[in-house]
Amino acid sequence: MQSYFTRVHQSTPDKFVRVFSVMPVLIIFCAMYRKKISIQTNCGLHFFKELLNGKWKLMLIYYISQGFQRPGELQKKIHNGDRRVLDKQLAELVQHGFLEKRVYNTKVPKVEYMLTPLGNDLVPLIIVMEKWGEAHREELEQGLKNDPKFVNVF
Repeated sequence: MQSYFTRVHQSTPDKFVRVFSVMPVLIIFCAMYRKKISIQTNCGLHFFKELLNGKWKLMLIYYISQGFQRPGELQKKIHNGDRRVLDKQLAELVQHGFLEKRVYNTKVPKVEYMLTPLGNDLVPLIIVMEKWGEAHREELEQGLKNDPKFVNVF
């Protein structure tokens, strides 16, 4: 299919939409958003939040440290994690220097993830957070029960 015209429409300063017109159908691809609020860099906690904020990132680092290095193994460990989301977060962890991705040139493509020294430094912190969560399990469960977003969790 050949598009008859391609244009980028800027609807607001922070939102761009790419529009392709293909006879006779108009296809609008996803909007790309820029971050509206710049990141804070005056505190290490801000860096931690910006780089490790993600539904599965800490769990991915933990499971990789335990020897689960292939994407399929990681998805089996994180049962309700969508493969697309896991792949995106793995790519972000590689981009930010926490993981190294190795692609093996074999007949069947093989990918493995390894922790970098930066990622290895996080493992003790993740273990401490897990122990804290177990030590405060009852209070945390009660907090979830009181939150209307988590009605069907328990």
